[in-house]
Amino acid sequence: MPQPQKKSLLELAAGMLSRRSQTKMELRKKLYRKSDADPQEIEDTLTRLEEMGYLSDRKFAEDFVRVMRDRSYGDRRIYEKMTYKGIAPALAREILANTENRRRTPLDDAMALLEHRARRLNSIPDPAKLNHRIMCMLAGRGFSADVINKAIAEWQSRPKDQFAAAPDFDDPDFDDPDSDEQDD
Repeated sequence: MPQPQKKSLLELAAGMLSRRSQTKMELRKKLYRKSDADPQEIEDTLTRLEEMGYLSDRKFAEDFVRVMRDRSYGDRRIYEKMTYKGIAPALAREILANTENRRRTPLDDAMALLEHRARRLNSIPDPAKLNHRIMCMLAGRGFSADVINKAIAEWQSRPKDQFAAAPDFDDPDFDDPDSDEQDD
């Protein structure tokens, strides 16, 4: 029975990148774990992938920032996650400072998160507890104290039903006014 041919290091790395975009550090760690290649061979492979345009920490970071901002994460949390993934701190700060890729302001991102959680937030009757919950939620997402304070002020000044969550159609008590069914 013929022995299955072993994949080259370049093929192994390209396969990993085809499944998910990765930083150079992440790919390096995976190659060390999954191959018996020496460190110089791994570094040569990573350099070759960069030359071919398949591996770019800058491209990864730009895409990562866009996705994380769309998920309503603040810049501090995004920076933390990027550096953890191996993005150089200077590159992370540069990309976060680039406002061309920003679709919304940090306050808009914070308010989008609050709108998404409106039903849960509207169920908290105590204003002090509500402010604490908002503060913890936004701080955990990496928003600055300034943005958090502005978001709390905007949330408190809104009409109560401005950010009302969509109706829960699975709720048995939900009465759909557009329904064709009539109660007898």
